[in-house]
Amino acid sequence: FLKGVVVSWWPVPAIQQTRNCMQAFWERASLLAGMQSLQMSIVNSNVDGSSLCAIGHGIGELHALQSLNLDLHASNFTTSGMDCLGKGVGKLSKLESLAADFLNNGNIEDEGLSAYAVGLAHAGQLSYLDLKLGGSNAGDAGAHALGSSIGKLTRLASLHLDFSMILREGRITSNGMAGIASGIQGKHSLKDIVLGVEKHRIGDMGVQALAKALSTLEQLSTISIRLSGNIVGDTGATFFGKQIGATPPVKLTGFGVDLTAQNIMRSGVEGFAEGLACLDLKPMQGKLTASLGGTSQQAPTAWITMNPSLTCLQNILGRCTIVNGTPL
Repeated sequence: FLKGVVVSWWPVPAIQQTRNCMQAFWERASLLAGMQSLQMSIVNSNVDGSSLCAIGHGIGELHALQSLNLDLHASNFTTSGMDCLGKGVGKLSKLESLAADFLNNGNIEDEGLSAYAVGLAHAGQLSYLDLKLGGSNAGDAGAHALGSSIGKLTRLASLHLDFSMILREGRITSNGMAGIASGIQGKHSLKDIVLGVEKHRIGDMGVQALAKALSTLEQLSTISIRLSGNIVGDTGATFFGKQIGATPPVKLTGFGVDLTAQNIMRSGVEGFAEGLACLDLKPMQGKLTASLGGTSQQAPTAWITMNPSLTCLQNILGRCTIVNGTPL
């Protein structure tokens, strides 16, 4: 039987034409019932609510599906369409891997993301989840809804979430970050987390909530956090370093964090670095990066410092490596 299908729709000018294509394709979804993998690209197209619902309904009929990759960036979205997509995914009892690219869909609001998250929560077999939501108009309510759904995915091992903005400031605040953090809190199945929420409105409280959640994930091997362009200050940076340094995941082999923000001054950099000073560098083999206060350094055998006054920090090997930084 058919195991995998790749479907691509590139810019289609007419909404009715797009809708007809979607409906005709998914009316024959029963012919693909045994399919295990689906990759679909619908880019820069006039995809309306009816079209998205046709997609969602069709996906929900593919009961053998284990891997789903949807590229829907720069398309037109509606709340009803997001609801249908979520319900379709939620019907896939064997789905293990989901990657959905919703980049640059400014029509995705809190209501639409929340509707999608409700359906997503029923995909109980998911072990890999990659959602790209950069450029959407989602805020705290959507982040909370997504965090709640993630919390119900008991088999999730790899989580990649990207809400990063480029052209304008996003709407997620510390409240929304706390919602995401609550979703991963104590999730011992997680081994890999990549989180990007750049250029939003997250402050110290949000970073503190995230640090507390990360410190409960004992099985994590990789942490990659990108929160540049927010309003994090010295308090948040210091707390993050001390929290992770005090209770680091025992299997950690890769650690990267970007808290670049103009509010982080010397005391924040010092607090962050000193908090992490006891982290075991051996397993990381150079996979350690940090950026605070607008500067970035990489060093395989020393802690990253962003100020010349912090010439070195002793690592667990007993050596001291000079790291030249750029004045804040």
